[in-house]
Amino acid sequence: MNDIPLNERYTLTINESSQYFHIGVKRLRRLAEMNVGVFSIKCGNRFLIVRPKFEEYLLQNCLIQISFHLQQVVAIPETVRKYTVNHKEVKERMRRPNPEEKQLLSLREASAVFNLSYQKLYQLVLKGDTSFVAYYRTRRLVIRDEFVKFLNSDGNMEKLANAKNRTKKRLEA
Repeated sequence: MNDIPLNERYTLTINESSQYFHIGVKRLRRLAEMNVGVFSIKCGNRFLIVRPKFEEYLLQNCLIQISFHLQQVVAIPETVRKYTVNHKEVKERMRRPNPEEKQLLSLREASAVFNLSYQKLYQLVLKGDTSFVAYYRTRRLVIRDEFVKFLNSDGNMEKLANAKNRTKKRLEA
């Protein structure tokens, strides 16, 4: 049986079909488990791949992708292809939002977005009489809309503003 070349055999083991089709052993095993009766046969505890049926399956259901840097052909089955995504889209979805876009801000983000003193904002939050603070476990989060209302009322913006830079005055003197 070992004298017969792989391209003339009707059934191949997982390892033989991996060598013949240049597809990984794990991927072939998964494909064989999912497609018993279509192109694979379970014989005892091992899977056999029916070579002609698997070739048809690859031609009908797969997108052949050539990776030039590896110089190999990789077959992506239909079941896997629907989960294939564009990496640029994933990066865009997974990127951290800018603090200007967020509705809940940390104290550091709030002080940076509104150009306020972090220490003054922290002291104000510690007093506890603020309606713009939300607590998540031990974190203090600033609710943007409520904080904007708070800043616009009673001149609170000036109270929390950063101190003016005094280094120019010292350099001029």
